[in-house]
Amino acid sequence: MHRGQYLSVKRIAIFFVIAIAIAEEPDGYMSGVRRVLVIGSTGTGKSTLINNLLQREEMRTSSDVQGCTADYASATVDRKGLKYEFIDTVGLNEPDGGTVSKGDALKMLIKFLNENSEGFNLIIYCLREERMTEQSKVTYQVMVKDLYKYATVEAPPVILAVGGMFTKFSMPQGWCEKNRDYFLLQGFEEATKDMNLLHCFSFPDTSPMEALENVYEGMRADSSDRAWTTIENNALVHPRPYINDWHGVFKLGMYLWNRLCDAAKKIPISGEETLDRALGMVKAAPEIFSEIGARLGIDPDEMADIVDAMAFN
Repeated sequence: MHRGQYLSVKRIAIFFVIAIAIAEEPDGYMSGVRRVLVIGSTGTGKSTLINNLLQREEMRTSSDVQGCTADYASATVDRKGLKYEFIDTVGLNEPDGGTVSKGDALKMLIKFLNENSEGFNLIIYCLREERMTEQSKVTYQVMVKDLYKYATVEAPPVILAVGGMFTKFSMPQGWCEKNRDYFLLQGFEEATKDMNLLHCFSFPDTSPMEALENVYEGMRADSSDRAWTTIENNALVHPRPYINDWHGVFKLGMYLWNRLCDAAKKIPISGEETLDRALGMVKAAPEIFSEIGARLGIDPDEMADIVDAMAFN
């Protein structure tokens, strides 16, 4: 084989190697998309954080107790040749009187999971400086630990993003350094100093005094820069799916059993006792949703009906 033929064969071989490599890469790799899931209880600054990272008012924000995010929303931004998609989720455990009931929150969560089954490259968990509530811990447990409990991969890296003004400290990050041990005691393993995933990000509104506006602007810019650095350093190249077979979660047999329970509930046996009670028939839902429903305080029968309706409609 002379040199010209050798080079031609070599080029063809290289072409096929590249083609195979491209074909085997996940969809998110070639598009350069980094999917960032932003979670947190109502009023913890999820939308504010995203808006500041995007440098535009994309997500609706509110300082009210009632949540203003009635569904999940996403927005994208290009940065250093990569596309980042930020997904802002509905509050899972709003107090009574909030915009989203517990049942509706579960419906939205199922819809969200169904439409985002490819998973995420990074998770940002938002909370406020003032206190760590039971609501905030439930949101963390459901959206980080429970979702990936049934996956064959670990959850993506989680950034603990604490929002607020932090007027007691000259540098916002000082608050985190002082409170690391408390986060660890509450089960937030990401607070370990070696992981460098506990950060304070301050995005104050316009200063009430014009003379202080430069200080406020500097704090916003510093927080934005540190947030982007943390995101870029920790976002995975490939998203990690939280479940391997979405449709396999909803078992047809389980759905039929629940309908049988409904029928048995309408058949009287004696007095007020019905067939379902006499036989001890209890509705069922996939284990992942049984756990989530229990954390949200949803009645098991109601939860099973919600899961069935969302799965087969």
